[in-house]
Amino acid sequence: MYPNDTIVASATAIGKAGIGVLRVSGPSAKEISTTICQRLLSPRQATVSKFYDATNQVIDSGVSILFTKPNSYTGEDVLELQGHGGLVVQRLLFDRCVELGARPAEAGEFTKRAFLNGKMDLIQAENVAQLINATTAKAVRSANRSMQGESSKQVSQIANHLIDLRAQVEAQIDFSDEEISDLPSIYFLQKLREINLLLDNLVTNVENGLLLQQGIKVVIFGEPNVGKSTIFNRLLKNERALVTDIPGTTRDYLVGQLEIEGLPVQLIDTAGIRNSKDPIEHLGIERTKKELKTANVVLHVKEHPKPNRVSEELHEQLGSEVKLIEIINKSDLRSEKPRTWEEGDGLFVSMSARDDKDIDLLKRAIFESIGSGEIEDTTFMASGRQISAIKQCLKHTKQSLSVVDHMELLAEELRLANSSLGLVTGEVCPDDILGEIFAKFCVGK
Repeated sequence: MYPNDTIVASATAIGKAGIGVLRVSGPSAKEISTTICQRLLSPRQATVSKFYDATNQVIDSGVSILFTKPNSYTGEDVLELQGHGGLVVQRLLFDRCVELGARPAEAGEFTKRAFLNGKMDLIQAENVAQLINATTAKAVRSANRSMQGESSKQVSQIANHLIDLRAQVEAQIDFSDEEISDLPSIYFLQKLREINLLLDNLVTNVENGLLLQQGIKVVIFGEPNVGKSTIFNRLLKNERALVTDIPGTTRDYLVGQLEIEGLPVQLIDTAGIRNSKDPIEHLGIERTKKELKTANVVLHVKEHPKPNRVSEELHEQLGSEVKLIEIINKSDLRSEKPRTWEEGDGLFVSMSARDDKDIDLLKRAIFESIGSGEIEDTTFMASGRQISAIKQCLKHTKQSLSVVDHMELLAEELRLANSSLGLVTGEVCPDDILGEIFAKFCVGK
């Protein structure tokens, strides 16, 4: 970081637009505002202004706002110049700010300065990027809740419990020879169980948040002419796949995007599985096998419960983490009512792809198969780095249960657990990690 310099960047996308916003942050922001606008700006007041170049020619006109420290996004003096969008006008205004002493901002540097100046913790800072990248309304709401500090409160509650417990353990070690009451092992076991319960809930929460960010991959497979492409089209509400009575119509996989109860879904329709001498169809079947290996949910479509040998062979190759839904399609031809049921470890859906209500039934089965029943309450849109740190904390607190009779070992496990949470909030965060985090942001944020 360069705490004594001033940065500038466009806060809006580069290109033709009605408005283009340039943001300046740092100790020279106030001086730059006076020079460019040729007037003194009152803090936190939108002022209609002309923006001048070095020869007193007008570059643009619009609205200028000066935010004085610490009452700004970054905690520094911040100037926003809201002019017309356009490549040339924005470039001229940007160059003028550089002439006056600002330098081009690095990726995510405005938010990085906000974090370093105590305007937000690292959880809130990373949620800025997650809000920008959100692809569903539910993901936006979840990211906003995290930015308001709800996720930070969850982590801080656990961190405070760990700190209190560490203090008690350290007291047992440091004053073991003095007249203080020894706390029994059952006391520490109870406290650790309470912390582990909070961490288990937090892990569930962040994993649901990850689903909202990344979505899930759903692959449809089965033998030819069982209705795979019809189900694909009906789920997408679009005729993407050709539907005919000719076996092997789908030779390659098709990809579509949809949303199920706020959850992004990548839907893949694959070639029908059967023994075939057609080399093109064979390649399609091989691609089907590859897609099945990376799926989160697999829809195995059949016309009747009787197994197909080739399909069953692929069924056995699915990973243990894959959620399998057996679809018995064309229930209308069998005069059966649509329904879902569990049998063994599998989830079954009897349905007709022609019926909208049955498609809704299938959507619900997909959503529930990945354990997303509580996803509406998700408040923590964590990054992969944060999830890893939280799980590492849980690992140490669980290991602590086995060493409660050894205070020195217990103290070390609790210290490691506390340090792991520090990586989440930014209390313990090396510069190289900070650089990696903010490098993923857009330049103007």
